[in-house]
Amino acid sequence: MTRPELSVALVGICSRKDVKRCLESLRAQENVPPLEIVLAYDPRLADVASLADEFPDVRFFVDPDETSPLQLAARAIKETTGEYVLLTEDHCIADPGWAHAMWVALQKPCGAVGGTIEIRDEAGPTDWAFYFVDFFRYARPVKIATSPTLTVCNAAYRREDLEKLSVEWKSMFLETVVHDALKEIGGPLHLEDQARVTMRRHVTLPSAIRERYVFGRLFGASRLEFAGRRDKWKYRIGSPLLPAVLLKRMTTKAFESSELRERFIRSLGPLALMVFAWSFGEWLGYWTGTHPEDLSVAPEREGA
Repeated sequence: MTRPELSVALVGICSRKDVKRCLESLRAQENVPPLEIVLAYDPRLADVASLADEFPDVRFFVDPDETSPLQLAARAIKETTGEYVLLTEDHCIADPGWAHAMWVALQKPCGAVGGTIEIRDEAGPTDWAFYFVDFFRYARPVKIATSPTLTVCNAAYRREDLEKLSVEWKSMFLETVVHDALKEIGGPLHLEDQARVTMRRHVTLPSAIRERYVFGRLFGASRLEFAGRRDKWKYRIGSPLLPAVLLKRMTTKAFESSELRERFIRSLGPLALMVFAWSFGEWLGYWTGTHPEDLSVAPEREGA
């Protein structure tokens, strides 16, 4: 068989409905060669396997021991075979030109490519707060084409670059670790404005707060593993400033457009709670060096 040029690694963490919507958006991609699509999904999601008949060209992977987004991302990427690998999650709907924009951007000198993230029109204050906490760096407008970070909800890689990495990514895909390593071998991370996906996650406030704590702690503990002694103490001592630092960054981004500013102000209540949850988790990760045991994401609310 001829090796595909473009692969999509899809992570299923939310629901069968989300997986189906995302696959339909991938089926509608324009101006690209045939896509190899690999889905790795949480075994706790009901009836995802029943989508195989509707999407016969998609390869489905499920393992009872692989339930966290990090394990699923690693599995999906590892099972792809294309020269270029695009990565996203099931709650994201890709614009028709998404894959083409990523493909073109990967021809430029860079460590990896990421795209912008929008949010569904009917999103409420909690959804907007959840969006800001996770994706504020990737909201439009994008004024600078380089970014210190990328999100696994909208990223793309050259396979040859991934294979060169000395860090482990085939069992746990820690995005900050992988992206920092890619910067070392390939240069800055590129943020492509035209590579757009729309986030459709719809979660309760308590679930969102818990998820932000969990992944904040994971981030802190993982960062500690690759830090020198001086940096470890810098992170620990400076971590009480995290809420102020994060809120300042989000405020700066939100005030780049009138729509973002309005949504930011309306979501400040739940946003502050999520920021403090993340910050406490990150602080705990720095001081304990331990990951949370359960890396499950927040369950979707009905009507998403």
